[in-house]
Amino acid sequence: MFSHGGNLEVTAVFGFGAGLFWFFEGFRVYREYRVLADTPEITICSVAMGLAEIHSQAKGQQTVLSPAAKTPCFFYFLAEQCSW
Repeated sequence: MFSHGGNLEVTAVFGFGAGLFWFFEGFRVYREYRVLADTPEITICSVAMGLAEIHSQAKGQQTVLSPAAKTPCFFYFLAEQCSW
C-alpha cells in the first residue's frame, strides 16, 4: 500500500490529530447552536437588554447593488476600504 514505512505512521498521526480537532470543534459549534436555539425571537420594537434574536423586514426607498451577490440591498461594507 505504502512504499515507505514512515508514511503510514505520519498519515495515522495526521488523521488522529485532525479527528481530535474536528471532535472538539463540534463541541464549539454545538455550544453556539444551543445559545441561538435558547434565545427568544422578538421584533425590533420590543428589544430588551441582553441576547435577542431579531426578525424584521428592511424597508426603504433607495437601494444599492451589492458587489458580491449583485442583489439589491440597503447597505454593504467593504473591509478592504478601511485603514484601521
